[in-house]
Amino acid sequence: LAGAYDERDAASSTDGPAKQHSLKHLGVAYKRQHVGPRFRKFPGTVQDFLEARIQHGLGDRLFRLLVMKPLGLDKIENLPVKSLSGGEIQRLAITVCLGTPANIYLIDEPSAGLDPVSRRNLWNVIRQTMDTRSVVLTSHLMEEVEALCDRVGIMAKGLMRTLGTPAELRIRFDQGYKFMLACEPGRAEDEDGAHRYVLTLMPQARLVDAINGVRVYTVPKASVEVGQLFESIEAQKDRSEERRVGKECRSRWS
Repeated sequence: LAGAYDERDAASSTDGPAKQHSLKHLGVAYKRQHVGPRFRKFPGTVQDFLEARIQHGLGDRLFRLLVMKPLGLDKIENLPVKSLSGGEIQRLAITVCLGTPANIYLIDEPSAGLDPVSRRNLWNVIRQTMDTRSVVLTSHLMEEVEALCDRVGIMAKGLMRTLGTPAELRIRFDQGYKFMLACEPGRAEDEDGAHRYVLTLMPQARLVDAINGVRVYTVPKASVEVGQLFESIEAQKDRSEERRVGKECRSRWS
């Protein structure tokens, strides 16, 4: 939707029709994906970048309190933009988008590159600040969709295949469980042991996400009986690897 235009069009164009069709003129703000290379060309700090892009938002105390602080921008505002990590660039891009006055916000994969804590903080920010405005977002995470969206469309091969509420789509298409295992980040031996442990309990489990020690698996419902699974976990508690994994990791079903 936003690919044909750029926010710079409104600022740089003097042509009437072009200006009228710019996103800014249409009341649209957007956060595109893969902004890192473009943002890192900026020569100044995060604070300088924000002043150049959303000076109005910086002067709003509520914006600082409800958006910048939860997203951790106050901790990186003095860092050079070119030194930021991928997750920090993502949080900066979201802040610029939400700080742009608009009626409609287009956000491409808001959680991409974020750790689980930053992801949750971002969802809270969007829920708290966008309740009176329209937001269109793309995501590969059903959990994110359920947390943020009232209506969901599923696209495949460029076509909208179905449309409904998150609850409706879950009932129609959900075919498995989600198993989350949180381990101490940075301990590869614990994560490897946890992975072997999960496959021992559920051979058909498939790892779909692993960020900062949080591992997310999908498990086909037909392949596991939850009651028997819990019995197996209890029965294997005395084995050495399971004791270590149980001590270093925590799990959750949904």
